[in-house]
This record gives sequence, C-alpha cells and structure tokens, in this order.
Amino acid sequence: MPLRVALLSANPSTANPYIGLLQHGLATAGAQVTLCAEPGPAGLPEAARAADVVHLHWLELWGRQPYRSLVGLSRLGKPGRGLRRLLEPALNSPARFASRRRRFLNRFLAALAAYKAAGGHVVYTVHNLGQHEGEAGEVEADGLRRLLALADAVHVHGASMAAAVQALLPPRPEGLETDAQSGARGIRPSGATGPNPSGLRVAIIPHGHY
Repeated sequence: MPLRVALLSANPSTANPYIGLLQHGLATAGAQVTLCAEPGPAGLPEAARAADVVHLHWLELWGRQPYRSLVGLSRLGKPGRGLRRLLEPALNSPARFASRRRRFLNRFLAALAAYKAAGGHVVYTVHNLGQHEGEAGEVEADGLRRLLALADAVHVHGASMAAAVQALLPPRPEGLETDAQSGARGIRPSGATGPNPSGLRVAIIPHGHY
C-alpha cells in the first residue's frame, strides 16, 4: 500500500509552484498525495486525518483569518459608510487578530496531537519563521515552538534556517553528546543516520529549481 501523504498548504500553486512540484514529485516516487488547502472548522481536514503523514507548509498562512469587511453597510448610504469606518478597524485590530489566531492555533495543534496519538506522523517544512507582515508575532512564535514540539521531522532548505530552528528546540538533556555527523544538536543532513539527541529530525534539503 502506498504511503498516504497529506500536504497542508494555504499557499496555492497558482501563487507559488512549490507545492504543485512537490506533490508531483511525491506522486512520482510512489506516494498517494492529497493536497489540502483549507483547514476546516477543527484546523485539520478529514482527508489529513486519514493520512500516514501530515506534511505542513507555511504555518503562518494556515488558518489565517481574512480581513473582516463590513462593505455591506455601504448600502445604507453615508451613515453606513460612517459605521464601516468606525467598526472595521476595531474588528481587525492587532489585538483581535492575535486573539482569533491564538484560538485557531490551539484548535489546530490539539487536532495534530490527537492525530499523532492515533498513530500519524507530522512533518513541517520551515519556509519562514513567522508572517512577513509580523502580525501576532508572539502568537505565531508560540505556535511554531509548539508545532516543533509535536513534529516528528522538520525540513529546511538551508543551513542558516536549520540553525534558527535548532535555537528553538528544547535544551539538550544533560549527559547527551552532540550529533557527531552534523556537528549541531538535532541537525541532520539529508540521508544522515545515527543518534539524534534532540529527538527531532531536521533535514536540510536544498530548494528545488522552478
């Protein structure tokens, strides 16, 4: 039976060819690949729950709430436009955005933990350490740390990102030696085997050519 992989990406192939090329490559290698672009109410789609591996991309975009528009108030004329100018900034304030984002991440990470408890495996490709816009920075940083604690493996495209991920990993237990193959705790070049003191596999695989 082929390995069932659920690729979770809110970044569509129409905007970035990365996911489409990865999906094709995995399928060519013999995996059964399902692409999930929407998280659904619980954060983890049903199709992903049935997969052997959930492979997430761009945590900062997964479940990101759209701007809350009150454009419908414009039909009321000038009073409606005034209400819209008053209420829309409040509905989309940084504090409200961060609160909604934290609630979503709590749901999503709880769903991932339940998926893992049922025998699933979680892989995360770290493209960015946070949103480009810097919104809900502390919430995103906390979500990333919690995701890394859940992940069975992390994939990065370069050594500098591997070092940044390494800095977010829990401290190494006393008495454990550094991974001699990589020279850095938990960082594992593609194809590396042997002891991994951090318990988290971090694979460095260069970015493919578009």
